[in-house]
Amino acid sequence: MKQMSKRTIALGFFDGVHIGHAKLIETSKLRSNENKTIPAVLTFDVHPSSVLSGTKSKLINSSEDRKYIIKRYFGVDDIIILHFNRQTADMSWQDFFHKLLLKKYEASHLIAGWDYRFGRNAEGNVALLSEECQKTGIGLDVIPAVTLNNQTVKSTYIRQLIAEGMTELAEIFLGHPHILSGIVEHGKGLGHTIGIPTANIKIPDEVQEPKNGVYAAKVLIDGKTYLSVTNVGKNPTVDTDGKVKVESFIQDFCGDLYGHKIILEFGKRLRSEKKFPSLSALREQIAFDAAAAKEYYRYRDMSAQNNEK
Repeated sequence: MKQMSKRTIALGFFDGVHIGHAKLIETSKLRSNENKTIPAVLTFDVHPSSVLSGTKSKLINSSEDRKYIIKRYFGVDDIIILHFNRQTADMSWQDFFHKLLLKKYEASHLIAGWDYRFGRNAEGNVALLSEECQKTGIGLDVIPAVTLNNQTVKSTYIRQLIAEGMTELAEIFLGHPHILSGIVEHGKGLGHTIGIPTANIKIPDEVQEPKNGVYAAKVLIDGKTYLSVTNVGKNPTVDTDGKVKVESFIQDFCGDLYGHKIILEFGKRLRSEKKFPSLSALREQIAFDAAAAKEYYRYRDMSAQNNEK
C-alpha cells in the first residue's frame, strides 16, 4: 500500500496560533481526513516585514514555540517552516504556487484566510489563488474573518494585549495560554540564598515582552506541569543592569534546571514589579504571590469543572 505523500496545507504566518488560525488548521485536518492526505501547516521562520522593510517586527511567539503550539493543541505534526529571505521575497506568486506548494510540498488541497497574500510584493491574493487552484485541480477552502466580542481576531491585537499585560484576555483570543519557552540560564543565585530559587530564561529578541510584572503561570518541565510565580522585568531589588529577564519561582519542584528547556504558560498578571527594601521583604512577597497563584489556578480548575457539568 502506497504511503500518503500528498498534503492538505493550511497557509499563513500563524503568529500566536489564535482562534482564527485554529479555523484554518481544523479545516486542514477535516479535508485531509476526507481526501486521505497529510494535514500540514506552512509558515515562515521570521516575519516577512523584517526582511522587506528591514525593521524587526515583534512577534507573539518564536517559530519554535509556534511549532510546539500547533503540535500540542492541534495535533498536526507536519509543520513546514520556510526560511524567509530576500530570495523568498522576490519569488513570484506563480512560482510560490507551482514550484513550492505543488511541486516541492505536493499540495492537493489548500486552506487560506480571506486576507492571505503571497509572492513578490504580496501580488498573490485569494482571488488569484482560487483561479490557479481551479486550473490545476487543487482544492481550496477560504476561511472568513473570525470575530470575538466585535473584535476581528488578529495577531496584532493579541500582541498589544500581551504588551499591556492582559494575558488572560489574550488567552481568550488565542484559545490557549500565551506560551514562552527558553533554556534555563544562570542568574545571580540570590534566590537560593533566601530559599526561593528561580529558573531564568531570556525572551528572544524578536518576541514581544509581556508587560513588566508578576504573573501566575504554569511551567512545563519534561512533560510535567508545575505552578509558578513568574516575574517579567528588571528585578530592581537585586539587579542593577537594567535588562529585562524572565524569572520563575517554580512551586513544589526540586532539581537542577540549568541548561534545560522549560515552557511557560502565562495566566494572570498579579501585580506590578517593584523594589523591596530587603531580601526578606522580597521573600515574603513571593510567598504571598505563590499563594495567590495557587488560588488563581484552583479557581480556574473549579470553574472549568463546573462548565463541563
